[in-house]
Amino acid sequence: MQLHIFPRKERDKKKIDSLNKEIAGFWVDEKHQTIIQEIGWDSMPVAIGRSEKSTNEVYGTSRAMIGLPDARQINEMSRQYNEATEKALKPPLNVNANYAKRVNLRPGALNRPDQKALPAGRAAIEQILTIGNIPLTQDLITRKEQNIREIFFLDKLKIFDDARATATQILELRAETFRIMGDFIYGIIDYTEQILNRTFDILFNKIYIKNADGNFELIENDLFQKEIPDLLSKNPELKINYQNPITQSQRLNESASIEKLMAGVLNLAQAQPEIIDNIDFDKLVRKSADILGIDPDIIKNPIIVKNEREQRQAQMQQQQAMEQEQMAVETASKAKQSKLI
Repeated sequence: MQLHIFPRKERDKKKIDSLNKEIAGFWVDEKHQTIIQEIGWDSMPVAIGRSEKSTNEVYGTSRAMIGLPDARQINEMSRQYNEATEKALKPPLNVNANYAKRVNLRPGALNRPDQKALPAGRAAIEQILTIGNIPLTQDLITRKEQNIREIFFLDKLKIFDDARATATQILELRAETFRIMGDFIYGIIDYTEQILNRTFDILFNKIYIKNADGNFELIENDLFQKEIPDLLSKNPELKINYQNPITQSQRLNESASIEKLMAGVLNLAQAQPEIIDNIDFDKLVRKSADILGIDPDIIKNPIIVKNEREQRQAQMQQQQAMEQEQMAVETASKAKQSKLI
């Protein structure tokens, strides 16, 4: 019996039963070609991971499948290497049929044959010469192991230990490394995202139910006693943002480009100050903070920033009005005194 899972093409979106879910599942008896049970889910119940996929490829290819031939060769060569090493340390022997004594194979042992019983020019015990090149085999194994490391990008993850390299060079090298690993990394992120989305969907289904109108109704639960948070009710399908050293390194080029842009604009502003008006500094700060993975709590909400600026502007206008009023009073006072004189 097998379970077949795939998106359901024909369904009534107004119904919430399992037979009208977005994802369909069929338990099938392969032997008798019979559908035993039909079920459904709101989201894909299994995560499917793949590192690379060609244009016309359906299932994709993993890095392990690419490295499998080398791994099998290493296994076979390791077996042969161990066997050859054992033969070199303990070689097979030819023992003359007329030698009736027990062969002593301990280091430095002496076996004393009866020369009268041996053919002319032959020893009672002779080593069998074996053909093989142990160092060459070991070198080939090492190269195959290096191939596997490169397939899984292990060589790209090693620490850059050039003492002469500058910090900028190291950052650029890391960024280049992660660009090479881009497809592989995105495959891992996609697989992880499927798992997290499914987990979130299972937890979310414990606190809400979707009615026939497409709205969410709260189920009695211990997590949210009164109402569903606005973030969940308005955005039930959340997009996960991954913040880790790899994704940050991939975005370092954006940060470097912004810095280069600002350096160029500031240089040009010395000749023409109005050119700075082309830059939206608020968006630039938020974009830079997003690239660098800064905690969102550190950056103020745009609405709060707008209100603070309006309050500051109002205070400045009020201060200016008071100063102007004070100046007018002082001017009138001076004029009055001059008339009295």
